[in-house]
Parts: sequence; C-alpha cells; structure tokens
Amino acid sequence: MMGIDVKKIFIFTLIIGSILGSVTGLTNGMTYNIVKFNMGFAASIKGFAAAVVDGLGNIYGAIIGGLLLGFMEIFTVSFITDGSSYQDMISFIIVIICLVFRPAGLFGEKAYEKI
Repeated sequence: MMGIDVKKIFIFTLIIGSILGSVTGLTNGMTYNIVKFNMGFAASIKGFAAAVVDGLGNIYGAIIGGLLLGFMEIFTVSFITDGSSYQDMISFIIVIICLVFRPAGLFGEKAYEKI
C-alpha cells in the first residue's frame, strides 16, 4: 500500500541473513580450525529457547530471555559442584517452566478472543 515491494524486501533480507550466517560460520571455523555441518546447532537451540521464554513476537523479550538463560547457566556452572554437566538441563527446565505457567512468554502479548 505504501509502494514497498515485499518480494524485493524478502529477498534482500534472505541475502543479508545468508551472508551473516556465512561470515559467522567462517569465523567460527577459523577459530576452532574445523568446519562441520552441525556446528551451530546447540547455539541455535539455545537461541530459540531464549525467544520462547519471553515470547516469540517481542524482540526485547528475546533479549531479556537470552540474558536470563545466560545468567542462569553461568550461575549453575559457578556455584553448583560439577555444574557444567547441568548447564543445558537448567536452561531447558526454565523453558519448560515458562511454557507451563506462561505459554505466551514472560513479556508475551495477551490474546483477546473476539466474541
């Protein structure tokens, strides 16, 4: 309606995302001197978990969710004996608790039902 070509914006966004992913994979591969097809799988799962904790439609909530999960992981590793083996488990327990008690996320919008 405003003269913005949606197809061009979609393709442009796809290109930018692909370039950023390629650069990230390249720098990660140069850091660890190895490149595998599943290098970023754990990071992407944790990123999705952070987005789920604070609602999928809220960018600020995803940032807060990432910080919350990161803080809880570091807290677990720092203060619990052999906490590094429980690091991932704590993150997903937090995700499960948030999904049970607040399915829309901590900062998620309330959906109003039209009658």
